[in-house]
Parts: sequence; C-alpha cells; structure tokens
Amino acid sequence: MKRPLHTEENEINEVVVRGRKRWDALGLFTAELDKEVGWTTGMVFTGLTLSKKAEGWMLVVRATGKKGAMVTFLNAPTLTAVWRLLWVMLYKGRIKWKVDQFNRKG
Repeated sequence: MKRPLHTEENEINEVVVRGRKRWDALGLFTAELDKEVGWTTGMVFTGLTLSKKAEGWMLVVRATGKKGAMVTFLNAPTLTAVWRLLWVMLYKGRIKWKVDQFNRKG
C-alpha cells in the first residue's frame, strides 16, 4: 500500500538543525526559535502567534530589524507543516517581512 504524499513524516524529512534530523531537529528548532530567526535573518525575534483556522494553521512571527518592527504570516494545513514551512522559509531566505502595523515602536 502506498503512503499518501502529504504526511507529517514527509513534511519533516528535510529539517536538519545543527546536525540533528527530522523530529529531533524540529524540537531544537522550535525551542531555540529566537536564535534561528537571528541567525537566518539578522533580526531579533520578538514573538509569535499560532492559531487554528478552518483551513489549517496560521503562524504569525514577529521580529525587529533595521526597518523596525516586522511581521510575517505563514499558513499550512497541519501543525507540523506550518513549523516545517517556517524552517524552509527561514533557511532558504524566502520570508517576506511586512511592517508590523500593530507595533510602531519597533
């Protein structure tokens, strides 16, 4: 029997953090998210919000950088997928930051 293409196991296979792989790496990544954001973006991690939506999960990440307070929004169908998406976007330099309109202090 073939496994479906979209499984939590497939979502996490690529995650490697400081030599650790998969689930162990995901735990380390989330536990040290402030460092991961700093290392990959040069910004200071200031917080996040994780919300369950009808179509999946939304992760809002906040950080402060040269342009002040910034925010990015990520959506994925599963909780594992949203964390993996954050990892991919950070390590491939694909995060699209926007000015955080609710935090003008920066």
